[in-house]
Amino acid sequence: MSGDRVPPPTKLPSVITTPMSWLYSIGINKKNRDYDAGKGVTKFDRPVISIGNLSTGGTG
Repeated sequence: MSGDRVPPPTKLPSVITTPMSWLYSIGINKKNRDYDAGKGVTKFDRPVISIGNLSTGGTG
């Protein structure tokens, strides 16, 4: 009996993470609706060049 493994609890993580995922989904949907409505959008008179993953100083 001492060598038998006890399976990890499977319900507990989903009981915690499922409601959290619903809240996250609500927040993301609100953010997307706000963006589509033009809230928080900045317009510039000149073209903007965006370089992804550009870091300066202290990255490692």
